Amino acid sequence: LDPQMAWQDPDQDGFYNELEYLADSNPRDPESRPPYISRLRMRNAEISPFMVEFKSVNKLDQQLVFFVGVPGRTGARPRTVDLRLGEVVPNTKWKLVDYQEKIIERKSPTTGIIEKKDESELMLEQTDIGLKETLIRAQPKDLADVKVDFVMLLPGELNNNITVSRGKDFNMPQEPDKKLRLMSATAESAQIRDLADDKLLTITKVTAEEERLVPTQDGLQGESADDSIEN
Repeated sequence: LDPQMAWQDPDQDGFYNELEYLADSNPRDPESRPPYISRLRMRNAEISPFMVEFKSVNKLDQQLVFFVGVPGRTGARPRTVDLRLGEVVPNTKWKLVDYQEKIIERKSPTTGIIEKKDESELMLEQTDIGLKETLIRAQPKDLADVKVDFVMLLPGELNNNITVSRGKDFNMPQEPDKKLRLMSATAESAQIRDLADDKLLTITKVTAEEERLVPTQDGLQGESADDSIEN
């Protein structure tokens, strides 16, 4: 047997034999292939911190007023804004959608006295994408802005980044009608939503080995798998 058979792509559909075998597709039929989403990877994530803090709440004219600490403009000091349910945190898309008062009682390990702590929750939502976060009183939280570069591990696509901001829709070039939405990201992976079936998917960061194994007309991107092992 040819030791390189696993990395060959006889039907030139961009999926080498091992991938076709794992997906139970026909490696000699270009119309039979694994899902394109299986070749989507995150190349890079640009994460801009945005610290928000639920500081306190008061009742004014029969309405709850929430005092929220937000960053100032670049170079400026943080500031506190007063907001009501249904209003949006300045410079964001986060809307205040709900509030739950929560007082926690705990026994002090040193004095044995029962102490009360306010851990009330203020719920935020980006209603356009259905992303939710909960702020706990006096506990700052990072609601980072995110921008991600995706790449398709297919021939001719390695230099074509798909750049998406958090909450924005995008598609893979191979399936222009399949709408995807970036929900969040870390340095190692991104979470996207398949809008057709409302499934949440995790897209991992691409590795050098994955890029090397993308087929070309002349074989792999780099040396053969055996050469890599020998070196």
